[in-house]
Amino acid sequence: MILSYSPQLTVLSVEEAILTQGHTEPPSTIAEYQALAKETDVISAKPLILPLLGFFGEVGSLVSELKKKQRDEDAYIGYKSSVVEEIGDVLWYLACICSHTNTSVEEIARSEFYGSSPSPDTLTFGSLQQKCLEEAPWPTDFEMALLALCSETGAMISSHLETASIQNHKLFPNMAAAFRMIVHVANQAGINLDIAAARNLNKIFDRWPKSKVYLPLFDEQCEKEEQLPRLISIAMFEKKFEKGTYVYQQCNDVNIGDRLTDNKHEEDDYRFHDVFHLAYASVLGWSPVTRALFKVKRKSVPKLDENEDGARAIIVEEAISAWIFSRASQLNYFDGLTSLDYGLLKAVRSFTHGYEVHKCPLWMWEEAILQGYSVFRQLRSRRQGQVIADLQHRSLSFKATQK
Repeated sequence: MILSYSPQLTVLSVEEAILTQGHTEPPSTIAEYQALAKETDVISAKPLILPLLGFFGEVGSLVSELKKKQRDEDAYIGYKSSVVEEIGDVLWYLACICSHTNTSVEEIARSEFYGSSPSPDTLTFGSLQQKCLEEAPWPTDFEMALLALCSETGAMISSHLETASIQNHKLFPNMAAAFRMIVHVANQAGINLDIAAARNLNKIFDRWPKSKVYLPLFDEQCEKEEQLPRLISIAMFEKKFEKGTYVYQQCNDVNIGDRLTDNKHEEDDYRFHDVFHLAYASVLGWSPVTRALFKVKRKSVPKLDENEDGARAIIVEEAISAWIFSRASQLNYFDGLTSLDYGLLKAVRSFTHGYEVHKCPLWMWEEAILQGYSVFRQLRSRRQGQVIADLQHRSLSFKATQK
């Protein structure tokens, strides 16, 4: 057994789960969870096969986490957190399947766990976990419970293929059996499903919020001389020399920063990459690099000056910029994209753990990255121009200039 069951189920407290993302309250009942999941269902107009495939894929991801843990053992330090996340995703897709088939998760829970016996007026995931523990404890370990869930998942897909119908009575038995196995898997992994559901909703609202409300700028309360300029206009242009091509940056006709090259054998125009720092400043209100360029470090608060505006924070920002660029270069620098892969955004946030910008939701990172690359592509095409960073309106724009 990889994770033994503990009656305390102490992976995370609900409070910790909410603080992790901070965008929604935990669902108090299974019915409330399904209603909230339905609000975030961006595939509600798609055929049923899509959420079925999503469910199948997330169960596969859960199996993959077990495989990695068995392969890497203690070297896989993110195992518990990943299992909580994957089980939350499995729950979300099950809720979507139920909504697509006009079925309630609570209805299948009553059918599977209570049958014709009386049941509480409201059900929670935690109450079902407790009921499972009071029943015959099969499967008896995490691996077997997970294999049983895989089996029920396959049966649900087969049932859909045989009937090609979205009538709830066709899939109802399969959904009920799969739900029971999800509860068993959670019990054997020592995971509280109420917490997994809360974290799942926080993750979704962090990425696709009901309404987009920007966080205040991080230096809002600082003296003006220690604030990032609220409106920055920088001219970027190339100059060719015998040793190579350099990008210069000027603000009010004064050179700022060092002249830049690609720092790579093969040219890729990374010399224009300061637009990404300006995008982070504009949308996130965060950029230690930009803060250093304009000499607005928060010196009056030594801890901020050292930890948020210092060399290590600058290195983190540069690393984020370079890492995203390596991905963007494989996707035509995000040309034509209106959204980014969740895995990319999640990885970017992982760079920022312990820094103030870690509070920014993923949708803000997505906006910052897409705006930065929109301007980058225009600079690549025109080789020079005016870049305007507007922190008040959280926007980065480009203005063509004559050569």
